[in-house]
Amino acid sequence: MEEPFSEEAKEKEKARLLNEFDLKAEKWRMQSANNSCAGAPENWLKCHSVLVKAFRDCDGHTHDDVICGKWRRAPLNIQQFERWECFCAIEWDPCHADCAVPQVWV
Repeated sequence: MEEPFSEEAKEKEKARLLNEFDLKAEKWRMQSANNSCAGAPENWLKCHSVLVKAFRDCDGHTHDDVICGKWRRAPLNIQQFERWECFCAIEWDPCHADCAVPQVWV
């Protein structure tokens, strides 16, 4: 049975997607720089992603959930909700849409 996509087609699609991502990331960086005027309103959302579930250790001590807790910049029209997580920022800030990425300090 023949493969549905040739290696050449896969490489071409990969290059197209990477280019599209780079263009969107650059556009976001430019918008971010243009919107960061002193005194301009900003919107920050706190991540509530559970990194480690509550557990009881071998000594019987109970430990609460460990949450990410990082703050992420967001467009003014985006509202905080109870379970907002870093990955929700993928559309406007792909560079910071992961709990593993350090928090931005402004």
